[in-house]
Amino acid sequence: MANPRHLWLLGLSGSGKSTVGPRLAQALGLPWVDTDVEIARNTGKSIPEIFAQEGEESFREKESAVLAKVAAGPASVISCGGGIVLREANRQAMASTGLRIYLLADPATLARRIRSSQNRPLLSGKSPEETLAAQLTQRAPGYEESEIQIEVARLKPDEVVAAIQKKLPTPWSRSTPPKSCAKPPPASAWKPLESRPPALPPTPKTSTHGSPGPSRRR
Repeated sequence: MANPRHLWLLGLSGSGKSTVGPRLAQALGLPWVDTDVEIARNTGKSIPEIFAQEGEESFREKESAVLAKVAAGPASVISCGGGIVLREANRQAMASTGLRIYLLADPATLARRIRSSQNRPLLSGKSPEETLAAQLTQRAPGYEESEIQIEVARLKPDEVVAAIQKKLPTPWSRSTPPKSCAKPPPASAWKPLESRPPALPPTPKTSTHGSPGPSRRR
């Protein structure tokens, strides 16, 4: 990897990518990007609407396009949709532009975390734990290519950030947050989709890709 830039957060629904992402970005003084947020912003539709109206394949095309755009942009922390590893081109793009960080937990734990969420189209109308277990079987090979793996089942968001930082090589391990960064909200403030706070406080480093908005992991 000649020019490592990005930190790609990977994992199943409920692993905490959208909660840990902005906290890690702030700790390192980097912009934060959420691929689902970008897809929703580009299309003017929520993720469930895209799945319902266009199907999963159309969503995956949009997801790959967003990934390619973000990969070519400035160094960022990127929270990725759970199925982004299904395409080899996506895996190659992430591997060649940064480090992949797999937030892992067992399906039972993840199912408990997301039981109140109504915005995960691939988990609706079924047993979440069974669906997550099937997804893990399908996606595990892609996740397990990650350079860093963190078991998150017993960790709070700030503890996950600390665990990631301990494993980061340079240049990320030498990063420091900008002085203007405000303290991130507590874990209890992170809510599903519509009620989630719309944005983090601005920092000196910004990204045209990183405008937060409604999204959810699949």
